[in-house]
Amino acid sequence: MTITRLNIIQLYRDILKYSKTLKFTDKDYFLHQVKKEFKENKHLTNTEEISYHFNRGKNFLKNKRLL
Repeated sequence: MTITRLNIIQLYRDILKYSKTLKFTDKDYFLHQVKKEFKENKHLTNTEEISYHFNRGKNFLKNKRLL
């Protein structure tokens, strides 16, 4: 599967939506970390690295925890 810019933006929005459901986590810290991760990986060009980080985000949403 080719990961497009729209896929990345949708993942970002989905994670931000998920942050609204958090109860026992500091939401500000969580949002800061999410934004930091996306900003740090904004300039990736290697498709394998992009795929790795994209799948990591999808798995986070699926499992509701980091792997």
